[in-house]
Amino acid sequence: MGGAIEDLSIEPSKGASTFLHGFLGVTPTLAVSGVVRFLATKAVAVHSLKISLVGTSSVRFTLPPAEKAHANQPPAQASSVLLSKSVLLIDAAAAAAAAADGASQKSGAAAGGGKKPVVQLKAGGHSFPFKFDVPEDVAASLPASMLYETEFDRAAVVYRLTAELDIAGGLLSSPKQEKVSEDVDFPRISVPSVIRGQAMDTSVTISGSNETLDWRVHVDRGIFGIGQPVTFTVGHVQAADPRHDITAVAVAVRQEIVLRAEGHTKTVRMHIAKPDVRGKITVEARAGANGGGASRSKSRSPSASGGGAAAPAQQQHQQQQASLQASMSGLSLSPAAAGDGGSPGRSERRRSATLQPPPSPSGGGVVRWVGAVQAVVESAHVRDREHRSIDAFSPCTTELISVRHAFEVVVSVRGMADVRLDAPATFVDADRDTREWVLRNASTLGASGSSA
Repeated sequence: MGGAIEDLSIEPSKGASTFLHGFLGVTPTLAVSGVVRFLATKAVAVHSLKISLVGTSSVRFTLPPAEKAHANQPPAQASSVLLSKSVLLIDAAAAAAAAADGASQKSGAAAGGGKKPVVQLKAGGHSFPFKFDVPEDVAASLPASMLYETEFDRAAVVYRLTAELDIAGGLLSSPKQEKVSEDVDFPRISVPSVIRGQAMDTSVTISGSNETLDWRVHVDRGIFGIGQPVTFTVGHVQAADPRHDITAVAVAVRQEIVLRAEGHTKTVRMHIAKPDVRGKITVEARAGANGGGASRSKSRSPSASGGGAAAPAQQQHQQQQASLQASMSGLSLSPAAAGDGGSPGRSERRRSATLQPPPSPSGGGVVRWVGAVQAVVESAHVRDREHRSIDAFSPCTTELISVRHAFEVVVSVRGMADVRLDAPATFVDADRDTREWVLRNASTLGASGSSA
């Protein structure tokens, strides 16, 4: 006889809000448990009910034109299995075999004549609890759950529970299978990183110089978690040559996802925290014949030898720019070089939107960008229906996917490509409550917290 099955579902155990018990990187073992439930609208014969837990890593990405063998080459893709466990919650075959081993051959769970064994279920609700243990040696190597997906690229680490109910056919019905799946979020927390981030100075300094720029930016913490502010303090960013006009300075926390498949590699870069720097990283202009930028210059600006004519030219340019600024909006902040010391127009120059480089002042002025701003990763594992939001993921390295983070300073120079300055960062996928829990229990976590 066929059967009618409704509302097949996988749910957490009674009193639990999640399927997972434990944390990757924190607890020595993990367990995934829950209950498979369904409603039989009438008596039904079933062959089996199987629940499985499978973890997979998969990637798919388009190739750049230079790497394509032909224009219509499909995306590169690959997948690997990280974890696989299953158990039969109903096993008619095993029940029949056990009955056959007994003295009696009258088991109602097994049909004769070579037919596939069945188990008879009464009409009504049915529930079958399950539990999978993930031992320490396996848990230590598992990456955290993640999903990065666009129209062209996809990278995922997914842990999925699947229940499969095989229903026997009857006189008027064919055999069929009911199936349902639920994803299980496997977060990973680096206990050593949480502790170092709280107990140690992990600040980072991004500094250096080249033929174009001289810079020094201090980041107050190199290890940070969800909702934990990171302060970028721009000590100075200035041109090494006064002929270079810096038009903007921005900072961000960058995430890089490296995808590997079929011998190809693709790196996807995105910002998981990019603060608004307007009014926070601004221009500080200083005058001086021996300013830092002028001393690095290989040749003088044509106006540098103009003697006293430089100051009127500079003032005329400032007046023109002020007039232009009054009629335009939405332009990026850009400094005008200053060579007139503490003139009354200094504050006006700090706010002006420069459309073209001003005449260089006599003696070569130094224009510095300075300021401070905070960046915060507000959340992780959050995506909206249109996939507009960007997830912040735990660092990981697998055969197919790597995730890493960096602090980034982007300097825009007129007439040149943006200059990107960066330093490694450590993002901890843990909110405030979780970090505090780790710190309170640090002494008892022991070796279980050694997995980064």
